[in-house]
Parts: sequence; structure tokens; C-alpha cells
Amino acid sequence: MRLPLMHQMRKKKILKIFSWVVTNIQPVPTGLHVIDDHLFNVIIRGYGASDQRTETFGLLASCMGFYASSLKLTPPGNQKGIFVSLIKSKHDIWIFDIVNQIAFRDADGHLVDLHNLIANPSLIERAAGDLIIEGIPYPKYILYISALQPDFSRLEAQKPFPRIRQVFGRLLRCFQN
Repeated sequence: MRLPLMHQMRKKKILKIFSWVVTNIQPVPTGLHVIDDHLFNVIIRGYGASDQRTETFGLLASCMGFYASSLKLTPPGNQKGIFVSLIKSKHDIWIFDIVNQIAFRDADGHLVDLHNLIANPSLIERAAGDLIIEGIPYPKYILYISALQPDFSRLEAQKPFPRIRQVFGRLLRCFQN
């Protein structure tokens, strides 16, 4: 079954964004502090904490017409967890792990929708290999996602124009008081 051309183009676009973030937004260098500021500064610096790198991917995807959400997946018995991005395209939700450089694909290399991923845990094992984080096999983190509700509106507010509107709104309220 061939996917419609537009859907194929959207998949290529999101994979290019994924590749760019993995290549260009690095972990915080040893000896430097995590700076908690806007994601555009993470892009300028070229590094950020795990959550910042994940959200940077989501922000760029959002700016390119996708709906994006970031989640921290912390299965019971674990403190640290992992950060993932959920990218919503017309009918699909794809999951990406920037930190571990994982984009979930099927045997043919096509992105796998979140619902198919949950229904076929072998696809998670295939993508993650033997990856264990904090003593927990990686698939347990991803399977935990079905218990959560992603919010696709938060990163929308981080886009340039909504962000500017938000900042000016705060400034105006300050002057009104």
C-alpha cells in the first residue's frame, strides 16, 4: 500500500528535523551549567539538557506545521525517566527519543504510529536494541506512554509570534496595575 505523496513528504520532513536536532543540539558540556531559558537560546547555544533537546525538536516540528508534545516517561520504580517527543501528523502520532537517537520504524524503514508501536512491542525492541536505562529495559518506558495524555498545545505557545504576544501581554498587565 503506497502512502499518499503528501504523507510521505511529511514523514521525510520530520525525519530531517530529527536528524538536524540529533546532530546539532548536544548534551550540556561537562563543567557548564544548565541554563533554563527559551528554546531558541538552546538552538543558538547548540546544547541543552535532555528535556531541552527534546522540546527543541518539538518546537521545530511545531514551527514546520506539526503538532508536538514532549513527555517524561517514568515507569513505576524509576526516578530518572526519559524524555520523548510526540509528533502528530494528520492521522498518525509518531514518537521520537532525541537523547537516545531513536525514531521508531518498521522493517521497511517507515515511521511507526504510536498505536501500532504499543500494539507491537517488538518494534520498540528492534529500535532500542538492548538499551537499559536506570536498570529498566527501554521498552518498558515506551509502553508506559499509553497511561499518559499528551498535550499538543504547550509547544504551540513557544512559537515566535505566540511567544511575543505572550510577553507583550505580560508587560501590558504590569503597566495596568
